Amino acid sequence: MAEQVKIDWKSFLASADLIESNLRFMGSMPKSLEFKSVLAIGRGGFILGSILSHKLELPLAAIITTRYSVDHKAGEIKVSPIIGSLEFPVLIVDDIVDDGTTLKSVIKAISAEGRYMAVSTVTKITLPNLFAPISVDKGSWVVFPWEK
Repeated sequence: MAEQVKIDWKSFLASADLIESNLRFMGSMPKSLEFKSVLAIGRGGFILGSILSHKLELPLAAIITTRYSVDHKAGEIKVSPIIGSLEFPVLIVDDIVDDGTTLKSVIKAISAEGRYMAVSTVTKITLPNLFAPISVDKGSWVVFPWEK
């Protein structure tokens, strides 16, 4: 069984603050992306997406993906239509980037190549245009405070 990494509310909210600080710093640099909206990947990205939407004063849209089964095995990814209005450049938000498949599927589904940046609370890999304050081993199973 995979090692469980538990993220508590304090760590999660500290990560949200760090993401906001980094985005504001990037916004002060020349040629940076000026985001026009936030796209939260559901279910896990809804909480972080809502927080960043409020902090950055940007409209929030959502997209729902399904990939993992009850027994935590990766399956075929399904991407829903966008809920809400989406403007580019977009900040794509999820709770975790595992192997990058969900993120890449969303980027492809919304035709965002070159017009996005992605953020998450936790990552297991390094990808271009991705910022995540917490990094864990690839074999870990991350449990967020809103999960059972």
